[in-house]
Amino acid sequence: MTSRLERRYRALLKVLPRWYREKRADEMVDTFISGRQDDIDQEYGWPGWSEAGSVAALAVRTRLSGSDGPPRAVALGETIRLVAMLGLLMHAVMSVGDIARAISARTVPAFGMQPASHFWTLATAVAAVCAFALIFTRWRGSAKALAVVAVVPTLIRLIETLGSGVAASLWQLTASAPLWIATVCLFAGFHREAPAPSPRVWMWAAGIGAATVVAWNLYARFVVADVAGLWWNPWSMESWAFALVGAVVLVRTAPPCVKLALAIHVALILPEAAVTGFQLADLTSTGTLASLTISGVTCLLLVGIALAVSGVRGHLALSPSPVSRG
Repeated sequence: MTSRLERRYRALLKVLPRWYREKRADEMVDTFISGRQDDIDQEYGWPGWSEAGSVAALAVRTRLSGSDGPPRAVALGETIRLVAMLGLLMHAVMSVGDIARAISARTVPAFGMQPASHFWTLATAVAAVCAFALIFTRWRGSAKALAVVAVVPTLIRLIETLGSGVAASLWQLTASAPLWIATVCLFAGFHREAPAPSPRVWMWAAGIGAATVVAWNLYARFVVADVAGLWWNPWSMESWAFALVGAVVLVRTAPPCVKLALAIHVALILPEAAVTGFQLADLTSTGTLASLTISGVTCLLLVGIALAVSGVRGHLALSPSPVSRG
């Protein structure tokens, strides 16, 4: 006769994917019940917080598999990891711009006597760069901790801008949301069984992006005379860059996880691109910025939709069950 405790534990195990339950559920139940033999406990007991936490962590690892799960679970895990990597990449690139701006403005005097706000801006920028660099190493825990350190100030700035008007709050929200979601994906996707990403392509992308952002900071500081000259800015460049990358991925043979990750990232940066572009356009008397914003957002939207459709089709074509090896 099945006890209530066993039924409750089996209900908890439903967070695990079906293929894993079919293979391991009975073994897990036997192990759990063997340590809870008291009759009263069997009737009125519940799985503890430690068991619930362990099962939840196992559910994340099995649903977002590393390399030994079903093809669909592996692809989903790779998608989440790519979303995290794209977010870390863009945060690191923009942070290099913050560092360059602080140095070019001479806000970092010698002997560490800079104002507290400048110190924290520089510290969080360095944390974002280090988080991206460390994810390729065995120090993933440090990378996750630094990613949180780099994201916390965005929450503080959002709270500070809530009373500053709708425009400021909307810009801060759209700018911060991609970082928050990327950080969540970092913790979910890079579990202990996840493979380490190959640094080659990412480092090339980071180098090109950082050089571009530094060049823009110098351009904005020493060349631009008014807002109209900011038609070339990091947010519009990000939109066009991902529209181009997405178009290339669509015409080439790419795994579904790449298409889905790019589609998710496009969906995350699309509101920021629109809000930032139109807010800059409102500050000028010409329609150049507005036209560039509309064209950039439209291209990004169309590419994102195409990536999502193609990625979902490819993902659903993958097997949801483990591939037998014999």
